[in-house]
Amino acid sequence: MTRLRIWATATLTLAILAFIALFLMFLALVDISHGEKNVVLEWLVVKLGLFVILSLIVATIVCAGLVLKYFRGKEAEKKRQIPD
Repeated sequence: MTRLRIWATATLTLAILAFIALFLMFLALVDISHGEKNVVLEWLVVKLGLFVILSLIVATIVCAGLVLKYFRGKEAEKKRQIPD
């Protein structure tokens, strides 16, 4: 249960960061598309944003697996407690 709480907190934190990253990526891509001269920083923002989003996807998959494992264990525990 503790691992599930840790992963759920990490996933929520990454979701907030990903939302902020999407906004910053939008602004960076607007600068890139307008033909700015030096766009090294903008490309760095896009790369970091993609890394945050990829981390969010991985954390979501792990968290979903832990949730399924938790509820599978709860169902098995209920079946053991019900007398036949």
